[in-house]
Amino acid sequence: MKELVISSREAGLRLDRYLERYLCNAQKNFIYKMLRKKKYNTE
Repeated sequence: MKELVISSREAGLRLDRYLERYLCNAQKNFIYKMLRKKKYNTE
């Protein structure tokens, strides 16, 4: 698992928009699917 640290500049972005920027090769439907299935950890 990789840990991402969100800077103050990116703090206002929605999670899906941030992940679109970070995972530029991933398709949007893949990102939304992972968010729906809760395949992330926000601790």
